[in-house]
Parts: sequence; structure tokens; C-alpha cells
Amino acid sequence: MIAPHILRASLLTAFAFLAACGESDGPSLLPAGEGAGPPAGFLAFANGQAAYTVIGQPDFVSSFSLTTQSGLDVPGAGVVGGGGTLWVVDQFNSRVLGFNSIPTAPGPNADIVIGQAAFVTSNTGFASDQLDSPASVADNGTQLFIADINNSRIQVFNSIPTTSHPSADFSIGAPDPNSPGLYACTQNTMRGPRDIYATASHLFVADNVCNRVTIYNLPITANQPNAAFVLGQSTFTGSTPGLSATQLSDPFGVWSDDTRILVADLDNNRVLVFNSFPTSNGASADLVLGQADFTSNVFGTNNHNFESGSASGVTANGTQIFVADYYNNRVMIWNAWPTGNGVPANRVLGQPDFTSNASNVTATGLNGPNSVSLSGQYLLVADQASNRVMIWRTQ
Repeated sequence: MIAPHILRASLLTAFAFLAACGESDGPSLLPAGEGAGPPAGFLAFANGQAAYTVIGQPDFVSSFSLTTQSGLDVPGAGVVGGGGTLWVVDQFNSRVLGFNSIPTAPGPNADIVIGQAAFVTSNTGFASDQLDSPASVADNGTQLFIADINNSRIQVFNSIPTTSHPSADFSIGAPDPNSPGLYACTQNTMRGPRDIYATASHLFVADNVCNRVTIYNLPITANQPNAAFVLGQSTFTGSTPGLSATQLSDPFGVWSDDTRILVADLDNNRVLVFNSFPTSNGASADLVLGQADFTSNVFGTNNHNFESGSASGVTANGTQIFVADYYNNRVMIWNAWPTGNGVPANRVLGQPDFTSNASNVTATGLNGPNSVSLSGQYLLVADQASNRVMIWRTQ
């Protein structure tokens, strides 16, 4: 499998098994305290559930790396924007593919390509219509954002593209959309925009080489804007990794609902939970998943830890939390928002239980999942080492 650390070097990219804890696997699809039924938008999954469909491969047992209208070469998770387009980052092909809807059958053809002039090219560059190993994409229904990791910038499109080969309007981290970024840890530059997440009001950037998450006010109306806040560092020029409630070490994933923030802190083998929006730099996290406290850094294959260097992606729907656990070849799901540190997950996808971690290229298996996203009743998982995006649908 292609590990996140290998990707970074070459490019510069839960559901508890309650039986293992001595509990039954019965009706715990319900969040804690929800005896009358799950809340609106709750996604019900079973351990080891088979995926609904797949992008990038013609079936569930293939793992080709391809530069075609339907193929992928080291993907990032798809994200569905306000207009309904499903965007999928295709990192080694230096492009983002757009699908007009979530597919119902394996191996669909993309409708739009960004970063390339055609579906069969994989050129790199820093012009406004080019990309160099994009790592993430975000769409808030108004603007489209692409984390262009080897160019140390985020390309901004003022309207959601509906045709192929568009040019960016602005750039975050670079002086203009036709230039690379400056590869520096400052208020208006970055080194590794590994993951991005956009709400109506803010863009959250997991700048992993700077060991921080930066937050920008939206909309973006000029090149190289200043970030409003930073997490993981006390200043915009800091970049030292650390292990505490205020520090990060190689953050690989970020999510927010404009109040709460989740950060997948890769090298610390944890997910930090911020229950309120920061009002100053270097805010302290409220809770942690994957560890018993803010100063522990252990790993494992169970219902409450991640494997070493594996917490590579995170998303949520306001109630549930989903985390990609790369080396354990699984996605862990918490069915209720945590109220304490180190609480166990409730369900797992990619494995039959919480003590298994074999890599499998099947409808029920995963092989190096590195990022996750949600759209309505669907969970999208970038199964990176198998060159595919797996899509699960709630039961």
C-alpha cells in the first residue's frame, strides 16, 4: 500500500466491535441517549458492511492506476458540492474529476476534468489551469477550492465549474493563480495544504508541514489573503510539532460545522475535538479521540486507538464522526459526539471487527484509506492504495 508518509515524501498526500468489549452488538446503531430513534441525518452502518459502488475501478476487486476518463491514480475522497457535482481528487494524475451525480454502478466516466486539457493527460504545472499533485478539494456551493500541494497553494474558482479545463480566479498562498506558493509558514503562505474543508463562512486548511490548521474567512476576493486564525501554533510563523491540547504534529484532515472543529493529527495518532470556534490563535482542544489524554501517543488495532501514523482523514455530520485509519485498513465511526477522551468507536467499515486489519480489495475491504467525506446518505472513502473511491450507503 502507499502510506501517507511515502506519499508526502514522494510528492513533497467506527463503529466499535462491541463484542470485543464484552457487549452485545445489538441495537447500538442508535447514538447514546437516542432511545426513540436516530436523529435526522444519522447514517446506520453494520460492521464490515459492503460498499454500494466504487469510482476508479470497473469492479470491487480491481486496483489499476489509470489516466482515463474513469480511472484514478492515488485518489482523495470525493466531495459533493452545493450544485450536486461530486468532485474527486486524482493526485498522481494532477487533476480533479467532476461527476454530475453520485454513480449507481462501478467505474463511471467523469464529466469534468480540472487541471488537465484532456482525460488522458497527467501534466503538472503552476499556471491557473494546471495543478501539481492536488491533495484535497472543497466546494461550499459558491466557490471551489483545490489544495495544490506541490505548488504550496490553494486554487480558488469564483464559480463552480461546469465544463472542463477551467482557470482559477484567485490563489491562497501564492501572489496570483499563475504562480506557485512561497513554501513558508506565515499568515498568507503555506507549505503543505494537505486537506481543506469549506463551510459557508470559512475555509479550514490542514497545513501539515507547518504542523497547523489555518482558518480563512470566506468568500475569497483577492490573491494571497491572510488567515484569520491558526490552530496548533501560537503564531502564524510557528511550525514546531508537539503533543498537547494546543499542538499538532502532521495534521492530515480537518472538518468543521463553523462551530466545532475536528483535526486528524497523524503523527500523534489522534483526532482533536474543538467544541467551539476559536477566538484567538493556538486555541486548546476540548477532547481527543484515539488517546486517553492530550499527552499520550499510543497506537493499536482495537476500538479506541488508531494504528501508528494512520489517522489520516476525518469528517462528521454533526452527530457522528468518521475517521480513516490508514494502516488498519478501516474507517472507524463514532455514533454520537464524544463527551470524554478516548471513547471507543461504535462501528467499523473495511474490517469485520475492531481487532482485524488485513488489507483487502473487495466490496467489504479497504487497502489504505486516507480520507473520508459525506453527502446525504452516502459515505465516500478514498481507498488510496487501491486507486478507488468507495461509496457506502446507509442501511
